[in-house]
Amino acid sequence: HTLRLHWVEWFLKFYSGTGVPYSPLATSRTITYVGKSQLSL
Repeated sequence: HTLRLHWVEWFLKFYSGTGVPYSPLATSRTITYVGKSQLSL
């Protein structure tokens, strides 16, 4: 774990974190419920 800590501290010296903010494809989620009557095949 100490090696990982050293790597993270070293990496943060060069990483600036610039980029495009995450934006989801849809703003709301649609949940569909299937009842037992619709499951009969």
